Amino acid sequence: MNNYAHGSIACVIVLLISLPALAAPKFTKGTAVAGVIAFQDDSDPAQFFWVPGRVDLALGTNLKAFKTQYWGIGPVHWAQDSTGAIYSIVGAILAGSANLDITDAQRNALIGEIKKAYGIPNAKLLPLALKNVKVTPILDAQTLSLGNKDVTLSFPSTYQFGTDLVYSIGTGNSLFAQVVAARDASDTAITPNPTFGLSIVGDAEFAGDPWTAEVTCDLSQVWEQTRTRVSASVSLGWFRIGSADYANTVQDLQKSGACKFDMKEGSLDNEKYGRQIFDMVKKIYEEINKKATDGDGFFKFEPNPQAGDPGGGGASSWWPWSVSINGGYSHAYFKQSISYHNTVSYTGHFLYTMAASMVLAVNCNNATSSHFVDLGDASQPCINQQKIDTFNARMKCEAAAKQPKLLQLEERLALNEITQTQYDRLLALYNRLSFCETVSSPNMELTNAVKSLKSFGVQQISEDKLREFEIRALR
Repeated sequence: MNNYAHGSIACVIVLLISLPALAAPKFTKGTAVAGVIAFQDDSDPAQFFWVPGRVDLALGTNLKAFKTQYWGIGPVHWAQDSTGAIYSIVGAILAGSANLDITDAQRNALIGEIKKAYGIPNAKLLPLALKNVKVTPILDAQTLSLGNKDVTLSFPSTYQFGTDLVYSIGTGNSLFAQVVAARDASDTAITPNPTFGLSIVGDAEFAGDPWTAEVTCDLSQVWEQTRTRVSASVSLGWFRIGSADYANTVQDLQKSGACKFDMKEGSLDNEKYGRQIFDMVKKIYEEINKKATDGDGFFKFEPNPQAGDPGGGGASSWWPWSVSINGGYSHAYFKQSISYHNTVSYTGHFLYTMAASMVLAVNCNNATSSHFVDLGDASQPCINQQKIDTFNARMKCEAAAKQPKLLQLEERLALNEITQTQYDRLLALYNRLSFCETVSSPNMELTNAVKSLKSFGVQQISEDKLREFEIRALR
């Protein structure tokens, strides 16, 4: 039975993390410039700890060696599972050694910004240490491993920027349909020489000034209000929430009555307490994510590779996350009120999740092509314009075939023909099922499958086959 049929659901979370009173970077004393964020030490005003929003790597300098293998970017790349079923897949493997350090230009820009902001002429810089590190591979500037359990990693669980490491990262065999579903709906095309890299998320210890908020929200109203900001007519892909919109979220939620923020310490001043406020909204969105019974959730937070660019200004220049909303869920998804109460405190010492993104491969050209291998086209290691045009056309075909079905799915939910749990399962099915690149017979040999589907889209999934998959998913 649908969980929401029972009415309001109360969720109470208390976040009060207390750690020993040792020296630590101060949460409210930070500055950002040239892609680097730095925090002042709470006991030594001249000491700053930096974390890169992005790392600009140079082959032979801080990118000491690398090798990249990829497949499925360009023509269709097929794989067969143990049942004999054949799927269109995309993926990559990256391996090499690097020193994830900021450049001399970034270091000089940061020292100059600290002198300007704090009046300290010769700031001491140390890299921020992270623990509980989680790594996700990136290809084409967007993660291809979303929801995929086959990612393989060789990367330390604790890491301090500025030290050498040997890495090996594999995206696994992401289904082509999952790649399309995970893309930014406003930027569906890819360009030559896409980014090969990784995102890093880890916990750092901070010292904070007194700031405590008691938050009470109706999560169904929060979702409806946030979802209506993006196109209501599109149901495929993710939509990026702009930094200005995100900065105004608390004020908008408070004005609409979706949330109440009772400040025990501190205030809701974005200019002064932006980090605390932004992270508080992130916790609200993450709580909404827990309401999805299947699929990738309602919101996605990814390391922002442009964090702290010069001239960025505002409270968002140091915000290390880009925020996206899943267009697959309609604004009217929740039928019942969902009560949420949370006490959020950034007082004393606490752990805070930081994020960064790194490029781990240089552009592919005549001088560097030996570092790249296309498993589907050995004659051309680089991702050139022909491969890009093919891949973009494949994504366009997939989106055009799937969009009407997703809108029909929303209508079925609105008419109460399916429950929210069934909607979640069918949405997850659509997102992992290719509508344009499908082999209907699981007994067909792989070589014959490739021959019969040499050009994509000639064998789209049939209505009968789709109904069969739906029945199986709902079971």
